[in-house]
Amino acid sequence: MIRYTIDSRLDKIKQARIYFPKIVRATTLKMSDVEDLLQRRSTMTEGEVHAFLIALSEAIRFYVTNSYTVEVEGLGIFTPAIKAKAVNVIEDVTAKTILKKSVNYRPSIKLDNKLNDAKFIKAQFRQTV
Repeated sequence: MIRYTIDSRLDKIKQARIYFPKIVRATTLKMSDVEDLLQRRSTMTEGEVHAFLIALSEAIRFYVTNSYTVEVEGLGIFTPAIKAKAVNVIEDVTAKTILKKSVNYRPSIKLDNKLNDAKFIKAQFRQTV
């Protein structure tokens, strides 16, 4: 279940308060929390699960930083991305015109469908001024 609360803000154009649902995020889980769940749901030992997750993250980092898009079935697609400064002369396009490097993540259809099927429950009301 995904918990949400009601938040609000002032709509500057209409000069009226508007309300909207906002997800209440639980604490951030550490890799050890994920490892514990995976160990309970598989035949792997704690060390094997840990080693696998480390190797998986290293493999994704390796491929993404070498221009590959990586699809992890059931999880999503990781793609390298950049934001760059536009210039008027083609010869001026260099690595120095790259302003930001990042990774785009697109959830898999399975994960998207799971989110679409998720149940939402209303948490305690919280108003932001």
